[in-house]
Amino acid sequence: MRKKLLFYIGGWAGVLIFSNQVYFILYSSSLEIMESLVFDPFTWFMAVLFFVIGMLSISKLIFYSLFPHVKMLEKIIYGFTFLTMIILYRGPATLIIFTAILYAILEAQDYSKKLRKYRERG
Repeated sequence: MRKKLLFYIGGWAGVLIFSNQVYFILYSSSLEIMESLVFDPFTWFMAVLFFVIGMLSISKLIFYSLFPHVKMLEKIIYGFTFLTMIILYRGPATLIIFTAILYAILEAQDYSKKLRKYRERG
């Protein structure tokens, strides 16, 4: 349960920090963006880093919710969380959740291949 809670917090932190930088890009001129790249590259690095952290955290939550032993209440909480993220952060949250869903699908396919290999071996 601690692991899932850390993924949950990581997803929220990733969306929050990435969305702040995305909104800066949307509402700034090209000169302001270039200045921020030159004089404040750490914020860009943090935005990309937290995009990756948020995407991986959310994809792990989606992957865990695909297992049949996960309770329905937990799945509803995750769905409500993703919906809340999309309502609050719109574009950045949609981008992160969409890439997380794609990554979770790829991870589930890889997991099923490993499981099939393990069953054939035994």
